[in-house]
Amino acid sequence: MIPALYNLFAMPAAVFDERRDRMVEHCAWRAVDEWKKKHDTTRQPFTEPERRTEYGILRCIIEATRYMVEEDKPVQPDFRYMRQRVEAWASEMNADGSWDGITTGEALQRIDVLTGYANAHGGIHFDSVIERARNRCFEQVISYGTATTARELFLLYWTLIWGIGQPDWTRAETVAACAAERLNACPEGSDEYLWSLAVCMDYTCIKLNHDIKMQMLAQIA
Repeated sequence: MIPALYNLFAMPAAVFDERRDRMVEHCAWRAVDEWKKKHDTTRQPFTEPERRTEYGILRCIIEATRYMVEEDKPVQPDFRYMRQRVEAWASEMNADGSWDGITTGEALQRIDVLTGYANAHGGIHFDSVIERARNRCFEQVISYGTATTARELFLLYWTLIWGIGQPDWTRAETVAACAAERLNACPEGSDEYLWSLAVCMDYTCIKLNHDIKMQMLAQIA
């Protein structure tokens, strides 16, 4: 949940609060330290549950080192560990944008980490990797109907709208339509319902903002 707090507090409507931000950063480093105590990070491969936890830990490292002085990053052990992981994923990716031995849902988590690294630390050399991976995931989820949770559907939507490059409105609309179907089919208040609702609400709001902006620009022109 710590990376989610970073996202919430970084939203445009959020009020800057240095005390709150420091508290979240402290929680992030504590989570990283606890992970290192419980797991030998030199041991590979991890089990699937360990990998799922690691994705959250890597996001914590990305955010906690976001404003670190550039010269200090290469000598910070946790930053080096995080960078080694994203570089390994880039080198292990197949030509079609997939990775061997993991599900589409897990691939979406890797994309989330890769995008976070690229946005926070200027890793533009990962852009082509992210693009191929999200194309593959969209194909698997939408074209082939690969089973995925509403949270993973949210991750797919998120990388299409808030990932690298310009928002992909066409594919994001397709994902939002899938989320709307799930919203109607899920029990109200369930995790599936809430993640589906998050996609629908975000898409509706930014689409309205985009349309209004285009109308204003047309009037000015």
